[in-house]
Amino acid sequence: MRPSAALLFCPPLALCLLAACSEAPPPAPPYPSISAGCAQWQDSASLAVADSIHLNVAAPRTLEDGGIELVLAYFLPANSRADLERTGFELTVPHGAAIASGRIGQVERLIPPVGKDGPIVLPGLPPRLLGEAYGADVIYRFPLRFAGPLPERFDLTPPAMTVGGVRYPMRTLTLRRFAQRGAFGLCS
Repeated sequence: MRPSAALLFCPPLALCLLAACSEAPPPAPPYPSISAGCAQWQDSASLAVADSIHLNVAAPRTLEDGGIELVLAYFLPANSRADLERTGFELTVPHGAAIASGRIGQVERLIPPVGKDGPIVLPGLPPRLLGEAYGADVIYRFPLRFAGPLPERFDLTPPAMTVGGVRYPMRTLTLRRFAQRGAFGLCS
């Protein structure tokens, strides 16, 4: 019996083979903080995107004016590319309207291990992040500052990314003031 004839007699096998050739399913929707109190302090957050691309966010530093400064780092493996939906960042009230726009500081592009030349300073955050054709991850690192005063609790949703033609929304990070620490922090 020919292989094509075997598929006619085994419909489940044919469906499995067709499913394997179809496009990848769309990414899962972002998942905002669901804890009502958001009481647990987080030292950092790591948001996976796709194809080993991820974003790390360090715990914020509270500023004298009641604002915050976060350090963000996008990691891209060799031969990768990610397009940012926008290069601006905003804080919002939980699940609501924008309350502050971020100011991006000096953007550094690092290729580990960082040699004697150190990081490459970029004029701003590029809308297209590129991995190298060889070697380890490429890191795009920058401080992000929001002027104060800020409310007791707010959200930050990094811009969505497009990787390989698929749009990936980013998870919402929730931040709040921790009275016992006297500072703002990431919470879960």
